[in-house]
Amino acid sequence: MVMVEKKDGPIRQCIDPVDLNKSIKRLHYPIPTLDDVTLKLHGAKVFTKLDAQSGYWSILLSDNSSYLMTFSTIYGRYHFKQMPFGIISAQDEFQQQMEDAFEGLEGFEIIIDNMIVYGDTQEEHNKCLAAILERTLELQTLLGMINYLAKYIPSLSTKNKKLHDLTKADLFIWEEEHTQILEDLKSSIVSNTPFFNHKSNNMELIVDASRHRLGAHLVSEGKVTAYASRSLSKTEQKYSQLEKKLYAIVFGCKHFHHYLYGQHVKVPTDHCPLKMVVANPIHKVQPQVQRLMLQLQPYDLSLKF
Repeated sequence: MVMVEKKDGPIRQCIDPVDLNKSIKRLHYPIPTLDDVTLKLHGAKVFTKLDAQSGYWSILLSDNSSYLMTFSTIYGRYHFKQMPFGIISAQDEFQQQMEDAFEGLEGFEIIIDNMIVYGDTQEEHNKCLAAILERTLELQTLLGMINYLAKYIPSLSTKNKKLHDLTKADLFIWEEEHTQILEDLKSSIVSNTPFFNHKSNNMELIVDASRHRLGAHLVSEGKVTAYASRSLSKTEQKYSQLEKKLYAIVFGCKHFHHYLYGQHVKVPTDHCPLKMVVANPIHKVQPQVQRLMLQLQPYDLSLKF
C-alpha cells in the first residue's frame, strides 16, 4: 500500500491489485466519452459541474469481496469495506449505479464521478439542477413516511437500517438489495392490520432485547395491535442482558403509554434473572436497575414466566 497526496491536500490510499484484477470478470459497462457528452450539450448556455466526492467509496463491498481487498501494512492486515481505487471493474460498476440512481432526469450527463447539468436558459438549467438535488432527498422523505407507520411494521429498525445508511454522506448508491428491502416494507405495511379492544382483559406486552436493538409489540385478544423498535446507543449496548430486558419493557410501556396506562398488562418473559430481580424490594436492587424499575411504577404489569 502507498499513500499519495492529492493536488488539493487530502491523502489517497493506493494498492496494487494487479494479480486480483486478473481474476475479476469485468462488467464492461459503456462509459460515455467527452465527444458523446459534447454532442448533447449543443445549444446549452448555462452549466453546473458536480463531482461525486470519494465516488468509489460509495460502493459497499460484500463480505466475500471485502476480504479479497486485504492489504498489508507495518501495523497488520486490513481489508476495504468500500470499493478502493485500482480495481478493474470499479469504473464500470460506479457508472452503472450512478445512471440507475439518476435515471429519467433530463439536462444531466454523467462520466463516472463527474456530472454536468445544462440548460438552454437559466430557468431550464435551474429546473434540472433542482430535480437532481430532490432525487437525493427522496429517500429521506420515504423513510419519514415509513416511520409514521412504524407501529404496524415488526422489527422496523432492523429492516430499514440499510436504507438509513444510504442517507449518510458519500454512501448513496441504490442497489437491488435496497429494492428488495423496500418491497418487504411495503408488504409488512399492507399485511399487518392493527387490532385493539379497549375493553380487553387479555393484553400482553411482548418485548425483546438483542445486542444492538430493542423490540416490542402489543397484543390484544391474541392479535397484534402495534409494533415498536429502536436501536441502542453505544452506551446502552454495554448494559447487561438483564438491564436490556428490563429496558425493553420500559421502552414498550413508554411507547404504548396511551394503550397501557390504566390497563392490566401481562409481560411474558423467559429471563429467569429478571424474575428474581423484580421479586426483590426496589431499594435492594442495583441503582441502574432501580432507575428502570421506578419508570415502570405507573403501570399495572405482571410478568409471566
